[in-house]
Amino acid sequence: MNQVLDIAGASGASYRFRRNQESQELPATAGNVIYVRRDESSWALDCCAEIDSLRGAFRGWKEAQAVHQATDVFIRLNVSRAKRREECLDIVEKHQPPIWTLEADS
Repeated sequence: MNQVLDIAGASGASYRFRRNQESQELPATAGNVIYVRRDESSWALDCCAEIDSLRGAFRGWKEAQAVHQATDVFIRLNVSRAKRREECLDIVEKHQPPIWTLEADS
């Protein structure tokens, strides 16, 4: 299973996310989070979120698993609020995930 996922935005930019498991300690650093549903040959984006602390990356995980059959959580460190928002909106515009939020920690 790949530990990184490069996901394209509507702008054509590519964003690299790192896979995380719920048991792994996450930094309090701000960033972007995506929940993905993967099988052997493809993946679908279930959630994209901009959060102030990556420690909250699993906040909606149980719902995403139950409702959307999400299989993986990927994070991207990104301290700049403006950049996080820009990247999240770019990804959402291209992939139209069923769950997305800005500032999930507020």
